[in-house]
Amino acid sequence: MSDGGSTIAFAVSESGSIQVSGSVSLSVRTSLVWQWAQIAVKHEAEAHDVRGRGEIDNNELQASMVCIAATAFALDAIYAEQREVVPEKDRQKWLDNRTARWRQIYETLRRAFRLCRGLRAEMQWLFERDELGRDFLVHPDAEFREPADHPLLPNTTAERSRLRAENATRAVDLLMEVLETAITSKTPASQEWTRQNTGVTEEVRALQERLRG
Repeated sequence: MSDGGSTIAFAVSESGSIQVSGSVSLSVRTSLVWQWAQIAVKHEAEAHDVRGRGEIDNNELQASMVCIAATAFALDAIYAEQREVVPEKDRQKWLDNRTARWRQIYETLRRAFRLCRGLRAEMQWLFERDELGRDFLVHPDAEFREPADHPLLPNTTAERSRLRAENATRAVDLLMEVLETAITSKTPASQEWTRQNTGVTEEVRALQERLRG
């Protein structure tokens, strides 16, 4: 009997005993959704800690960068686990049309978990280059942009204005809403997700509540 990487042979000896020989290959994985989610929540708290101390340095900027990127990576990881809800022909069409990554992620999670359409704009904000979101953080440019304000530093760079504590919270709020929707939507795709991930979703929520105080 053979199934993919497994090959098992059965033989019956003259005495009637059954002998089994062969090899079985095993594939395992660690879901990175929860690693990125915890990283996002921890760095959101760090960004606010720096703000609360009134410090004007790189620490809030860096913590917010990590938080926003980690949030996007967590959503990307959920997408990877749910992409089969989208027919192959639709995924190929996205590929052919070079559909933006955020659109693919949103549409996949919408089909999987019935995300509300109000999250579409938030998903776009999180990923779009013009908003200095995930696409900008992963593939930065060297463009000069008009000055913008930061609560502690008026007339500063666009990077410091947008990559700040408030937007770290905005990103984490988006992620938590997706996670909460995923375990409560009762769609066919969410049933298995709920069974496997309710506990870890609650752990991330508890971490967020503890760090937010």
